[in-house]
Amino acid sequence: MLAPSDEMQLPSLTRLPADLRVGEYQPSDLDACLAIYRSNVAEFLPDSIELFEAHLSEPFSYFLVAESLTAVLACGGLDIRADANSAGLTFGMVRRDSHRCGLGSLLTLTRLALLDGEHDPAFVGLETTLAIEPFYQRFGFERLSYPEQRYSGGSSYISMGLSLSMQQRDSFREYLATLPVTFDIEFPNDRAGPGDVLDAVLVRTQLVALKALIDAQAAQIAALQAAIAGTASNIPGIGTLSMGVSDPPSQGEVQTIADKVDEMINGLIRT
Repeated sequence: MLAPSDEMQLPSLTRLPADLRVGEYQPSDLDACLAIYRSNVAEFLPDSIELFEAHLSEPFSYFLVAESLTAVLACGGLDIRADANSAGLTFGMVRRDSHRCGLGSLLTLTRLALLDGEHDPAFVGLETTLAIEPFYQRFGFERLSYPEQRYSGGSSYISMGLSLSMQQRDSFREYLATLPVTFDIEFPNDRAGPGDVLDAVLVRTQLVALKALIDAQAAQIAALQAAIAGTASNIPGIGTLSMGVSDPPSQGEVQTIADKVDEMINGLIRT
């Protein structure tokens, strides 16, 4: 494992947009997040938006959005693997017209601050291009692989890693608390017992998976309700057949029964 970095310096976030909020991704944010991805294709991201959309439909530990009063400006994820003492930063991106105002640094610090305190230090990995490598080096990430073309588009990608101490996580949280930003997320309590933190991570992962299952079942229920709505409702004006039948039944009795059956069939037919 990498040794905790002493070269990390907290960025100066004095150019952040006003009325900024950081919260967890909701399905209603999908279109805005896809638009952020598209705005960065070719220059910063590969033309593989389907991988991003698939990620948002699957269980994850955290996926955050940073938004102003009018629009989602940035997004990025954190996948925690508690059993392996590691985590990964995923799909961090800022809308193309909002670059260079501190949103990328804000999301990076926030995601690192969300790491729990079960292990000290904790390993954090990510994948990025050579063009973005200097950005993550400012946070202490080091290159772990040779450049290679992993996706279509010609850009070379590398793997990077960071060993983050609990003291560094605490400093991130203290710094974030000084910013003019609303955080609608709950940072884990690093001072809890190891078993408590591990349980919290596992429960969160299970709840995210349960939500995905509920959402899928809700779609099935909606389809069932639509099918039921297409069937006949209660048929008004058709009464019961109150009559006795002789043995053997007479022709008139049989005809009465046949007429009632026809009446019921006609009532079931939707026009």
